[in-house]
Amino acid sequence: MSDLSNIEQQIDAYFNGQLSVTDEETLMSALEENPELKEKFEFARDVFNALRDEEAMAFEEDLSSVIKSKSRVPETPLADYNSPGARVYMVISSVAAVVLIASVIFGLFKKDNDPQQLFASYYQTYPVKELQRSDASEWQKSLELYANEDYDDFIAWVKTNTDYPQRDGQFYLAIAHMEEEEFHSAKSILNQLSADESFVSHDAVLWYLALTQLKLDEIEAAKENLEKLSQLNGVYARNGIQLLNNLEK
Repeated sequence: MSDLSNIEQQIDAYFNGQLSVTDEETLMSALEENPELKEKFEFARDVFNALRDEEAMAFEEDLSSVIKSKSRVPETPLADYNSPGARVYMVISSVAAVVLIASVIFGLFKKDNDPQQLFASYYQTYPVKELQRSDASEWQKSLELYANEDYDDFIAWVKTNTDYPQRDGQFYLAIAHMEEEEFHSAKSILNQLSADESFVSHDAVLWYLALTQLKLDEIEAAKENLEKLSQLNGVYARNGIQLLNNLEK
């Protein structure tokens, strides 16, 4: 990441929504080492977010204008406007215009704050950061199951063993449950872990707990955990702020 062109590629991927959480962490670390580039990046991000919001508002205004023009009653002699047919046409046109505007605008903004779509946009599997293949311990072997997406076998291993780092093991177990779409099981584990603020992965716990609650349509609970997360530092905190803003639109 010390190579400037590589950083620029990562930044491009960031704004296109193609950067994983792990790669984003690496990018942010690289930007910390280059204050000038970091300042330009933050300015570009502010402009990007402002343009996105402005485009949404402009689309709404343009759409309203187009629908209004299309819903006008065709040119008719003034005397005919009092006919039953003309009055019915005007009522139907007005109602249709309002319904169409509302439905399209709702569809536009629903993409930003629909819980299930937000979950799908933000969720990424938590990576194994320290997989040591030279280590023959049972815990490392179990992590290989996780890394290879053998989540059922990983879950079974954790549930039948105790010789592993408890907080790490339980956290990976929760993510494995999420991968298997067992969100209630994941939430139960993450709720317990979230009480331990000394856990080195506390921010990740809050993030995945909020996502789990989002998936379960427990929106207010998710917001509470995102608020807690926003008080911390790092990638998960920044993602938490962004997700919270989307939920409150």
